[in-house]
Amino acid sequence: MSFLVEGSYNDEEEKIGFDYTLDILDDFIAMILSENSLVNVKSLRNMQKLVKLTDIAMYENDIEMEVRFHTITKFLEAILDLRITDNLRLIEFVKDGGRFSERVDILIEEIYENYPEDLSNEAIFFINDYISQRLKYAFIYSSLDEIEHSSMVLRSGEFDSLTDVVESYSETVSSLFKDIQHSKSVDRFSVNNFSSNDSDSLLDQINRLQEKQLKPNSKIKTAVKMKNKMLNGGFEGGRFYLYLGAPGSGKSVELLNVLLEAKKANEKFVTKDPTKKPAFLYVSQENSVSETLDRIWSHYIGEHKKISDYSLETANQMLKDAGFNDGPELFVKYFPSKSISTVDVDAIIDELDLEGYEVVFLSHDYMKRIRSSNPNSDTYIELGNVADDWANMAKAREIPVVTASQLNRDAFRIIETALKNGKSNIVKQLGTSHIGESVRMIDNSDYVIILGKEEQKYNDKSYMTYKLVKSRARAQDLSYFAHPLKNGMLLEHDTHLEGNKHYSSFNLSTGVEDYDPNDKGNKSIRPVRNRQSKGVKKGNVSDIKELMS
Repeated sequence: MSFLVEGSYNDEEEKIGFDYTLDILDDFIAMILSENSLVNVKSLRNMQKLVKLTDIAMYENDIEMEVRFHTITKFLEAILDLRITDNLRLIEFVKDGGRFSERVDILIEEIYENYPEDLSNEAIFFINDYISQRLKYAFIYSSLDEIEHSSMVLRSGEFDSLTDVVESYSETVSSLFKDIQHSKSVDRFSVNNFSSNDSDSLLDQINRLQEKQLKPNSKIKTAVKMKNKMLNGGFEGGRFYLYLGAPGSGKSVELLNVLLEAKKANEKFVTKDPTKKPAFLYVSQENSVSETLDRIWSHYIGEHKKISDYSLETANQMLKDAGFNDGPELFVKYFPSKSISTVDVDAIIDELDLEGYEVVFLSHDYMKRIRSSNPNSDTYIELGNVADDWANMAKAREIPVVTASQLNRDAFRIIETALKNGKSNIVKQLGTSHIGESVRMIDNSDYVIILGKEEQKYNDKSYMTYKLVKSRARAQDLSYFAHPLKNGMLLEHDTHLEGNKHYSSFNLSTGVEDYDPNDKGNKSIRPVRNRQSKGVKKGNVSDIKELMS
């Protein structure tokens, strides 16, 4: 790179002769026209500052450079000053019947031909950094005379007041530092910042929130209606979800199931980076790749058919026909216990990004198997650190992160006693006081759900039970439900059912009532047998409640 510091000047500001190329100016125009959400007011303001500081006169004999500077300047004026956002209106504003009108048409056509519809995140970061570095150079260069003068006065000692010279020097340095801070490039983290008095950053965040709420797949839905309801619509980007359960409660089943359900329910998921393909990442430190594949087979094909009974080609085709290849691509990674840290998982996501995939959903099995970014020998502290890492990763990457941990011994005792006495709806009796090793896990979690496996006595069916014990979302009207589990792995999908119909149950004690107390019209379509429990009189609500406890 080369900078020509001898430039022309005007009454307002010093101009600098930056050495641009046609390609970089085309990059600027492509970025302005891009729909990528990383192109925000701050990044465009920085571009506008740089163009204003550039000595454009040095290119006055180069028509190709002139038309590009004209196009960029007019685009930025329309967007930042006149608030024009429609691309067609922007192009008309730039042309405006001027001497560059015909050439602008040709230039825009070339941009659309040579650039993808939306620039990748990496391209946006590159352009932002390119602009940021030159802005910093410009601010430093324009401050050199003041800094040199103040330095010379300090060295000579020829000043009347120490306070005055220190304040003068400090003011110059502080002003330069402020300019440099404002010119920082927009990166993965700074795009999430705003302040009440900074209209640009606030507008950016309002725009991002509106886009998020209007986006058809702003949340990753599951294939189970009541699970979506409990999750306030589905798994949300930027949230950390923690499942809790006893050994054998179905934690590993659930952590894989949520991804397989989401593949079915989000077949047309749109990534934040339009140049990337959506991907789900399953990191297992509990079950081997073979065990995971066997569970995937049971999920799609069923336990009654063994994968070893078929040829490689037939087994592969059966999974494909069952829908395993539909929706976002699933990447399965296995690592032995404690062999990796959360930092390694972050690196895996970056590697997939380089391969053209954007990880939009991460599930890890499970908490105690992985190291934190700041390992600690104290289990309580270490699990809290892991939870903190997952929560930070979810926010930084704007993806849902899901994992699981153990309940404590008191919870095991309650479960064993309830099963021994033939009780149902067991997880209803459990709460945050039954966490295994670290309450800090709860503090760092956005959603906490207790899992269990139970049998419904009147029909001998297996159910996965869910109790919501923490949610950072708006008040939830569903805190408990049970859902049929078949093949030991597959939750029966019901999002295809019309209206309020679903397969979930809200009471495993009897077959008399399956209803949501918060939605009287939301009847389950599961078969209901009008059988009274022994010793309970019909209509005796207090006795029924006692039986359910």
